Amino acid sequence: MPATFRFPKAIEGYVEQVPMFLTPIRQPDPKQVQVLAKVFKVEGEVVDEGAMYSIRGKDFILHQFHASDSMRWVSRMHEAKSDTKALKITNPKELQAIADRFLAAQKLSDQRASFSQVVFGQAEISGAGAEKPRTMNTCAYVNYTYLLAGLPLLGPGAKIQVVIGYDGQVIGCYRFWREVKKGRLTKKTLPVLDVQKAFQECPNFAQLKTGSRVIVERARQGYLTLPPSDFQGALIPVIELRGFVSTRAIERTSFIRYLVAIDYTDEELKRYSVFNKHFRGTCRVI
Repeated sequence: MPATFRFPKAIEGYVEQVPMFLTPIRQPDPKQVQVLAKVFKVEGEVVDEGAMYSIRGKDFILHQFHASDSMRWVSRMHEAKSDTKALKITNPKELQAIADRFLAAQKLSDQRASFSQVVFGQAEISGAGAEKPRTMNTCAYVNYTYLLAGLPLLGPGAKIQVVIGYDGQVIGCYRFWREVKKGRLTKKTLPVLDVQKAFQECPNFAQLKTGSRVIVERARQGYLTLPPSDFQGALIPVIELRGFVSTRAIERTSFIRYLVAIDYTDEELKRYSVFNKHFRGTCRVI
């Protein structure tokens, strides 16, 4: 007898039809990172590092990715994890305001992206004598996520982050994104029961033995985006499933999986090159 599965009552944001968005492959151009360098005031030689063009200045490092319309700018001190002073501003609204102003000034604001959350970077400070070490906030990460056609963009390839240092100054940011072009196709989303069946048949879960449990705590529909260093021919409609597995040997192991939410043809596999790398056989789950 196989493992038992439990799914939430509904898939968040579920729609029966989804438009397809193409992400045209861009041609790497060192001039683009030079333009960014002027905006961010980074001086240095442009170096092709394989997945990106980089300029490593005296105080800051700038990256422009080949495979997507993504960039990253960060201070050398933060990159080296040398932040040792306590963060002066800890109010999330104040931190968001700083980040919003920075993005507007650098022309990185995007109406498709909205504020998500503030996460604090921390360091452990040694106590004196017998005192226990204490944790100190040293920087703040202000995060933004994307929405397209009413659905969230999931995965690592569509997000914005601004890093704020101890004194309230911005010390880094990235904008991971691919420009999109709306295709002519609208695809039908798999029925909910078919989503559950495809998930259960994925080899990673189908091989679990009797007594194992797979609990999906949250399911939501969106578009999958790959890392900024990966080429991607289209945004892929998926169902994101988050939960945990418990077996007789392991009490709890968390998972995040993406299940392709549409049917696709061999021609589409070739056109949307993303599939070739990440999907093998009939398994729909990443």
